[in-house]
Amino acid sequence: GMIQRITRGGVDVDINTLYKDNVVDGRFAFKSAALSATATGVASLKDRRFVGMNIDSRVTQPQALMPSMKGRDLRATLRLDGPFMAPRYNYRITSPRIEFGRNILNTVDIRGTGNWSAGTIQSIPMRASVASITGNGEMADALTRNVTVDGTFRLRGNELSSNLMQVRTSRINGQMVVNADLSSGRYNVGFDGRLPGYEIPGLGRVDIVSKLKVSPLGSGINVVGNAVAQVTRLDNSFFKTLAGGNPRLTTDLVMTPESYSTFGWNLR
Repeated sequence: GMIQRITRGGVDVDINTLYKDNVVDGRFAFKSAALSATATGVASLKDRRFVGMNIDSRVTQPQALMPSMKGRDLRATLRLDGPFMAPRYNYRITSPRIEFGRNILNTVDIRGTGNWSAGTIQSIPMRASVASITGNGEMADALTRNVTVDGTFRLRGNELSSNLMQVRTSRINGQMVVNADLSSGRYNVGFDGRLPGYEIPGLGRVDIVSKLKVSPLGSGINVVGNAVAQVTRLDNSFFKTLAGGNPRLTTDLVMTPESYSTFGWNLR
């Protein structure tokens, strides 16, 4: 599982603390080939609560978290305040570059604030921003700038799932659902997106609706789905005569780490 991948090759631990009146104040450091983390702050054993506990970590081998993920300078911070079993938390994850196969996420910032539950299911709010997603060609890259994702994850053991998360880019509005197994690194993402008023030179203006499913494949990702394009303004006189009006086009889509394919546009 993920713990085994993070600790592979051994772990170095360094503890430097002051213990007085049932209060622990100090520094705890953990380092492996995949990850390093440092915790500083106060833990009151008498009151059974954290007081400004800060945990800073840096991931040097992102594949330990997800086998299909690569990245650079991936960092996470976590602050805990309150009862040991139900502290208030504030987290942030950043990286200038995260890769899933050909998909490159640039300037990633993920953060959230909540209260840890003493129960078996945790609700974790999340807001993510990505400056751009590149690697899929000039047209696709232009549509995936200024990406934001808002929603809530539910964590139960090693199982992570989300509610219907809201996704927005500079051009696309959509919704996304995520399911993941943290022990194996496997995940599935369902995405429904809308791209209104897209201008296609030589054709006209179209409204596009897509339904996609994303899952890991080898060292990258596999995307399958379909897209429907409703032409709202047709500039091409030949197609206008052929279609007898504004047509509706549909296609199936497949993208693997090695290729990107559409299986022809069906004209209606």
